[in-house]
Amino acid sequence: MEVFKSFRLFGLYFYVSSIRMKRRRTIDEKMRNHHKELRKKKLLLYKLQDGCCSNCGRHFGSEALEIHHLVGISENPGLALATSNMVLLCHECHVKVHRKIDPRDEI
Repeated sequence: MEVFKSFRLFGLYFYVSSIRMKRRRTIDEKMRNHHKELRKKKLLLYKLQDGCCSNCGRHFGSEALEIHHLVGISENPGLALATSNMVLLCHECHVKVHRKIDPRDEI
């Protein structure tokens, strides 16, 4: 039996089926777990790389470094959480890698 939930937002009433809400909750939970795993992997990589960007070698805090996937997630989603497929890059190097510029040219 499908039950509708209603809520009001900006003066408009919305009706959503309980089945859709349950599915949405599951998707949100999966995304939360994925982000939690990525944060754990980032801290692990930070320790392995001694807090240095793998391209330029400069030292950064853990929040300043970004995860770069060697094999893109769109190419192989199964490697999204594989530590062997990840490196930490500073923002400048990460932008340059995605723009296909050799980041070592400007050092």
